[in-house]
Amino acid sequence: MRVGYFNQTINLEKGFNVGQVGLAVPLLGGVQKARVTAARLGQQVADQQLTYAQSQLTAQLATLRQQLRRARASLTYYEQAALPQARLILDTAEKSFRAGDIEYVEYVVNTQPAWQIQEGYLDQVRQYDDLVVSLLAVVGTEPVATK
Repeated sequence: MRVGYFNQTINLEKGFNVGQVGLAVPLLGGVQKARVTAARLGQQVADQQLTYAQSQLTAQLATLRQQLRRARASLTYYEQAALPQARLILDTAEKSFRAGDIEYVEYVVNTQPAWQIQEGYLDQVRQYDDLVVSLLAVVGTEPVATK
């Protein structure tokens, strides 16, 4: 609400008196309510996006951990069974070659499975390391350098 009074004299003549009374009514009162409503909706959207991102991250972590367990099991197989078998293949082929029981071409053919086993093991080590790095990237920690 406004109240005002004004008195003015012009050319030494009697003053003019003016009074003013007014009522201020906000014409745009709904704008503030709309802003508050929009802010609440924005907060709800952000909360839902956060919940979605958290569920995505949880699923991604579970998948990476499962893949890491599989890769570790595969490495264990290689280390306990496949690599000793490859070593045995190489040793046998080398003994046969040195004794003259087989020619060089046979030696190369006979050792091929052992080299494939070792290559598979190295591929599995690389895959395991990649999974560890991916998991650490999702979790947000940096890998510790090993000697």
